[in-house]
Amino acid sequence: WSQRRYQMRADERLEAFARTLAGELRQLVESGEAELVVVAADEPMRSTLMHELHQTVRERLAGELSLSLDLSPQVLAEKVAPLASEAA
Repeated sequence: WSQRRYQMRADERLEAFARTLAGELRQLVESGEAELVVVAADEPMRSTLMHELHQTVRERLAGELSLSLDLSPQVLAEKVAPLASEAA
């Protein structure tokens, strides 16, 4: 019971974070501050976020990457660059 309760709470936090992030991405896209969106995250976050994305963000989606969260910004940029340049 305790493990199930813990997992339910963790899932709720993940979904709440994904909703917040999806809202922020929508604002960036609709304001014109973001032309393209690449979703790069580990699997639980990526699938949860993709479920929450608004259609306007989906239209700007250049791709998805399943990545570890411990990458440096430089390595992350190197992995995302091909998707962004292909979509542009």
